[in-house]
Amino acid sequence: MLVFIDTNIFLDLYRMGSGQGALRQLELLSQVKDHVITTYQVEMEYKKHRQQMIIDTHNQLRGVSSDHKQFSPLLLDSQPVKMIKRNIKAIETQQKRIKERMDRILLNPANNDPIYQHLQRMFKAKSTLNLNRDKEVRHTIRRQAKKRFFLGYPPRKPDDNSIGDAVNWEWIVKCAIQEKTDVTIVSRDNDFGISHNKKRYINDWLKQEFKERVGRKDVILTDKMMDALAQLKVRVSSKDREEENALVESGD
Repeated sequence: MLVFIDTNIFLDLYRMGSGQGALRQLELLSQVKDHVITTYQVEMEYKKHRQQMIIDTHNQLRGVSSDHKQFSPLLLDSQPVKMIKRNIKAIETQQKRIKERMDRILLNPANNDPIYQHLQRMFKAKSTLNLNRDKEVRHTIRRQAKKRFFLGYPPRKPDDNSIGDAVNWEWIVKCAIQEKTDVTIVSRDNDFGISHNKKRYINDWLKQEFKERVGRKDVILTDKMMDALAQLKVRVSSKDREEENALVESGD
């Protein structure tokens, strides 16, 4: 079995409650790197949106103020207020350090963003499953993607004016034909199918097309990378499942 990880899954790692949890998931993914389908399209979309995702996540932190005007003058000399003001000062100091670290992550991810470092190794891997910009076959894949885009074939968003999803799909099919195997697609948007009752269903046309082009193989859609890795016999801990489940539910 092969697995394709959509860009939104990688970007969601920045929203995970634990930074160590995100890195653990990437370590698990690296155990089956020879089964991972990826494309220059996924790389581009990740690098296009990475900085904004980091900023959006950081902006969820609510600032605090040490301005004494928020307290009644009658309370300013009280011990609780003095303790609160000291704690606020400490929080502001830590927030400043966080902002400085974020600046380094935004400016130089190769040295300061461990998620970026993991994914960069995957994007640069010399793999037959990696459609990078050095492969001549990219021209064929692009032509096929343009054709299906103009015909209105999925996967694509209703208002999409890009062939990016089509490029990914054509490469997924080619890899499945090449390896003669099933494919699991991990995605949390509706490009490849729909979500209902916390389950993902592959688009009817894509499922039919996959079987016609690949043969007696199947394509599965899930919104959880840990489920896909478990299918590849990776030992996934209950903690990793819980963290991913919490992340998925927070986006519903």
